[in-house]
Amino acid sequence: RLIERLTQNSPVALFIDDQHWADPASLELFHFLVRSLASHRVILLATYADPGPDASGGLRAEAGALLRSGLAEEIVVPRLERGAVDQLVRGILGGEVSGDLISILEARAGGTPLFIESFIGALVDSGGLVRSPSEKGGWKLDAEQARVLPQTVRRLVLERLARLAPI
Repeated sequence: RLIERLTQNSPVALFIDDQHWADPASLELFHFLVRSLASHRVILLATYADPGPDASGGLRAEAGALLRSGLAEEIVVPRLERGAVDQLVRGILGGEVSGDLISILEARAGGTPLFIESFIGALVDSGGLVRSPSEKGGWKLDAEQARVLPQTVRRLVLERLARLAPI
């Protein structure tokens, strides 16, 4: 009802990130919101990673139901290609970067912006990527340090694995 009241004065945008982590009750609430607010001046935006065929929690079922009812539109955002990885890394680090760093990040992060940012942060924190005026772009990469899996990425992978049903 709060959202309905807010739409009386102006349009409302509600953004919900990482729906793939939602429990079944949260997914049902989102489904309810979409159905009950369909005639109001509101846009509900939700992001989720492809849950895969063994997803628990019903995300695939909820998304499918909303798509079939015509209450939702799905926009698939592909993983970043090399040029976009380069642009993101330059934006984070503030300038040109070596092709070696881009190649490593492209291979290790698979074009996922969250992983790219995590790898850069972990490399800087560990000293594997340091400012160096003598290097191209002002950053020196220790390729050995680039093999380390950042804790943030490790946690995300382990959480995803924990949600899978045993074989």
